[in-house]
Parts: sequence; structure tokens; C-alpha cells
Amino acid sequence: EMCIRDSYNAASSNPTIVNTVFSRNSVNTGSGGAIYNTQSSVNLINSTLSGNAAVGGGGIYNSLSTTTLQNSIVWGNQDSSNTGTQVSNVSGGNINLSNSIVQNGEFGGTNADPLFVNAKGDDLRLKSGSPAVDLGAYEGAQLAPAPTPAASRTIFVRSNAGGSNNGTSWVNAFTDLQAAIAAAQSGDTIWVAAGVYKPTSTADRTASFSRAGKTQIEIYGGFA
Repeated sequence: EMCIRDSYNAASSNPTIVNTVFSRNSVNTGSGGAIYNTQSSVNLINSTLSGNAAVGGGGIYNSLSTTTLQNSIVWGNQDSSNTGTQVSNVSGGNINLSNSIVQNGEFGGTNADPLFVNAKGDDLRLKSGSPAVDLGAYEGAQLAPAPTPAASRTIFVRSNAGGSNNGTSWVNAFTDLQAAIAAAQSGDTIWVAAGVYKPTSTADRTASFSRAGKTQIEIYGGFA
């Protein structure tokens, strides 16, 4: 298996990508967290895209392009609106699916949790009983029962939000970044809208944001 951080395909490129994992890529101001296609034709075979994030199309973005998925999984990618959109097709973009799992059943894909061993920990092997076993995507062997991880959350921060200030959406986003960090738990992701954030309202120039006691928290900034 091969792990790739991201793929940018343009100008009539025609790659075939086989036995590959795209995981934990992020795009703060654009689309296609794992794969961005423009004027190209891309073939994905026996591959998995999970845990990627972008403004639009957390997994794949197609513009004047066609992506063909065969025996592959696109699951657990995020967009900035937190709608869970895995694939974004614009301006003549197209996707063809064959024997593949795509979250939300987008474009006719199978909407069945692939049961990763531990997606937050980048362990995208499949648990026993996964509907993707023998699909051809990244399987490996689960050597021991995996502990059930705590439910992870996406916490939103926007300096001018006017909602409930609880971080559950862009409308109800925390207006203070330190408050969001304090509320975060292990495995959570914090999305921060573009703006100016200060660790204190005083004139103390030695103050800084603190993540003391907080582990495995991811913070992404610059969202529009």
C-alpha cells in the first residue's frame, strides 16, 4: 500500500492510482482535500480516501474532469459547511463508480460504513465484518480488537459569530479561540474562520494560546 498526502491533476493529465491511501490532507481556501482535478481524467483503483478536509469536496474535486473509482472507499472527508460532501463536481465534472463505497451514497456509491479500525489514528484497515472486505481497498489484518474511540467533534470558531457561542456550527461558533481549545477533547478538530484572534483581552504581550493538557487536537485556520 502507498500513502499519498494529496494529488493535483491538471492539463490533460491521465493518472491511474492503485492501492493508495489519501489521509489527513487539508485545503483552507480551496477544494479537493485529497484530489483536485481540472481538465484531466483520473482512475482510482483499490484506494481509500478518508480524513481529508477542504472548503468544497472534502475528498475529490472535479472541474472539466472525470474521476473513475473502482473497488475504492471515499468516507469521512469534510467540507467547510460540515455537510459531509465527499465529491464536488463543477463545470462539467463527472465521476464514474464501480463497486465502491462513498459516504451519503453520492453518485450511486454504496452508503455503508466501511468500519475502519481507527480512522482518527490513521489506521484505515478494515474491521471484521466490514462491508468493504474483499472490495480490494486497503484491508490488512486487524491483529487485536480495536478499542472504541470517543466520538470526535468538529468545533467551529468565528470571531464575529452571533449564535449560541458553543462551537457546534459556523452560526453558533465560539468567538474566542482559547475557549474552543478549552472545550476540545482528544480527537477533536477545531476549524477557525479567517480573522484576528488574541489569547487575552489585556495588554499582556507575553500571553499565548495554551493547549496544556490537550492531546491529539487538530486546529485548521483560514476558512472563509
